[in-house]
Amino acid sequence: MRIENGRASFDVGDSTFLDGRMTGRIALAEDGFRGGGQVQMSLSNVDIGAIVSTLALPGPLPSGIGSADFELSTDRPLWATSASDMSGRFRLRMGSGTLTHFNRQAFEERAAKNTFFNISEAAGGSFDFVRADVEARLDRGLAELTKAEIEGNEKLLTLSGMIPYRTGSVALAGTLADRPQGDGAATVNPPLSFFVGGSWPEPVISPASILTGQPPRQ
Repeated sequence: MRIENGRASFDVGDSTFLDGRMTGRIALAEDGFRGGGQVQMSLSNVDIGAIVSTLALPGPLPSGIGSADFELSTDRPLWATSASDMSGRFRLRMGSGTLTHFNRQAFEERAAKNTFFNISEAAGGSFDFVRADVEARLDRGLAELTKAEIEGNEKLLTLSGMIPYRTGSVALAGTLADRPQGDGAATVNPPLSFFVGGSWPEPVISPASILTGQPPRQ
């Protein structure tokens, strides 16, 4: 523990965590635990799937080895603070992994019918990816997903928008497109655009073609 300018901080040394490494710092406000504080944490090469399983998080979520960084703060007493009271930023980076409960082919088939559908209708499978990069800003129960790219061998899934996790809802825009080719080859199919709205973990998918009046992608 260190004391600087009347504020106490606790360093989390380089330690083992879920087969990876963890470092960080917890800094208290001048009023101590009653005045809130800040948490900075870096996870390197940890088992993301194990975290998801431990927290029992539902819905399509990534599994694999990855690294995460987050900086969170609150002005509420630490003993009364929940995830909805925190503000800050978060970033997740992964190499090869799997997006569980997401069948890409079933998703495309449902969207091609130009009708609304529940994400659970495309949950019977998984989507293997070679890279995932997610960035978000958090503000007291509201997460702004500024970047989410999940790149498979053939397809690139992108998402952005708002996640009011205090109420368990989502409002996202997404695309599912052919993966860019390194040789500069043209994309064969136009991207599939869609919106995600409703309650997590079973939001409703709205193909953009319904709202724009354009023919659905075939």
